[in-house]
Amino acid sequence: MVEIEIFCKYGSFFITSINGIQNGENNSYWQFYVNEEYVNKGRSQYYLKSNNLVEWKFQESPWI
Repeated sequence: MVEIEIFCKYGSFFITSINGIQNGENNSYWQFYVNEEYVNKGRSQYYLKSNNLVEWKFQESPWI
């Protein structure tokens, strides 16, 4: 199950938890990868192609 926070003003959303694992636990956050590369944009701001491999990894943030 995925929980999100919606930001209508910006037309975007933020993943807050996946399968009960909350952002911030153990100083880790859900990170968005496409084709095994970290994406430095939110999912709602990234345009996927039909052959893209999408992964969500729970790890320490590379930008904190």
